[in-house]
Formats: sequence, structure tokens, C-alpha cells
Amino acid sequence: MENLQVKFITNKVTIRWLKILDMLERSRVCSSKQIADSLNVGMRTIGTDIREMREHFGSSIEISSEYAGYFFKEINPDLYHVRKRELIEGEVLFIVLKSILNGNLHTFEEWAFKFHLSESTMKRYLMSAEETLKEYELKFSLTPVDLLGGEANIRKFYKDFYYEVEIVPHTLLPIDQIRKFIEEYTTLNHFKFNTNVSQSDFSYYAYIMIQRVKSKRYLKTNKPMNEFVYSEHEKNFFHALDAYVYSEEDVIIPQEEKKFSIFTVLVKEQSMILGEKKIFVINLIKK
Repeated sequence: MENLQVKFITNKVTIRWLKILDMLERSRVCSSKQIADSLNVGMRTIGTDIREMREHFGSSIEISSEYAGYFFKEINPDLYHVRKRELIEGEVLFIVLKSILNGNLHTFEEWAFKFHLSESTMKRYLMSAEETLKEYELKFSLTPVDLLGGEANIRKFYKDFYYEVEIVPHTLLPIDQIRKFIEEYTTLNHFKFNTNVSQSDFSYYAYIMIQRVKSKRYLKTNKPMNEFVYSEHEKNFFHALDAYVYSEEDVIIPQEEKKFSIFTVLVKEQSMILGEKKIFVINLIKK
């Protein structure tokens, strides 16, 4: 889902900076004209952006100017990602989407007041995401601001938005605790799902599932998932996960949710060879 996050950024300068960084990361050297032509702006604008980017990123990167163009080098990758994250932490739609995930809903008028925006500007920001959300068969409501559409589609969108990205991956959700629990459980119990999905990947599935369940947003299926039975090892894992989630979040994960979470992972990894399973999942979920 390359550039998915960019489509939800409202600050045009931030968008340019991220696109410039993307070009430099890929090519390591780009001429001012190449960058300007790609972004459809003047070379003077690019010069200003590069100067201000050097100030913002400081010692985390080096962007040197030579005859062939701009040369890019990461000096401190960790600090670089922190500085990158700072660019979008205050973005209006990022804050709105995270609030929706956490079940904290507000009207667009309330959001406008919070961000010191006019109501028309706030509405315009929400509508700017319309085409992107349509790809997931979703849309924003306004009173309150929420994501409307199938629950499976909403979770797929959040997974792509927070995980399947190249701009600021693995940094925008507080998944460290759930990831630590999964890592410790799998190590102590020599447990591994029958899939190539990483622990970090599954941590995002689990975190998004927990947040939606806390908000009483459940997956709706056309029939119970009796056709899918997970293994004894997977059953033990979910017993442990149940206890962990209840102690930390005071919430109980429904059985259907747990089965679907594993099935989603299986479909993600094996859809090329298990076409029938993929069809089963599509038919199972109510949109």
C-alpha cells in the first residue's frame, strides 16, 4: 500500500518532503530538475524544501549538493524515523483515524473546533479522502465522524494504513505490549502459526481486532465459522491471549473474532494456492 498515508496528509509541504525523501531513498542521488519535474514545482521551491529539510532532520541524514544533484545518506536511522514521524503526528486525518479506531467519535464541527479550523475546511479535509476510502468500499460519516462500511473492510484499511506502508511503518500504533506478549508466548511455548506471517504482522491484526471489539464493532458473518477449526496449539494461544487482553483491556474477544483473525492470516499468505478458502472468506463476510 505504497503512498496510502500520503493520501491522508493535508499539508502540501509535508507531502512534498515525503516524496522528495522517497526519491532520494530510492536513487540516493537526484538532480534538482528531476525532483522539480516529478513534483510539478519550480527548482527554487525544491531548493527551499531541501534547506528546511536539512534543518528538520539535523544529524539524522545528510543531503549534500554536488554537480550531479542531491546526494542522500542516512546517518542515524532511528533518529531519522523519529523525525519522519514528527512530520505527520499532528496531521488532522491521522488524528481523526486513530480516534475512530479507539472508539472516540466526534462530529466534524467538534473536530473543526479542536483543530482551530473552519467547519468548511474540516469537511473538505474529510472529503479529500473520499476516493481513497472508496477503494475499500468505505466512506466518512460527519455526525459523528466515523468510517462507514463493512467491518472487515475497515480492519483491512487500518492494517494497510498502519502497517503496509513505506513512509512511517510500525510507528503509529502502541502495539509494543501486544507484540511483547506474542513474542514471549511463542518463545516459551515453541508456538508458531501454520503460516509465514510475522509476529509483528499478527500483532497489528490483534491490536486492531482488540480496539474494534472494545468499541463493540464486531465482524458480521453470514453464518457461524463452524467450517473452520483451529488447531489445539492455536486454541491454547487464544486462551492465553484472552487472559492477557482481559487483564490489560477488560474486554473479552468473541470466538468468531478469534477464528476469523487466524483465517484472515491464512488467506493472506495462502490465497495464491488456496483459492477456495479465499472465496469462502469473501462469501462469509457481510459487507
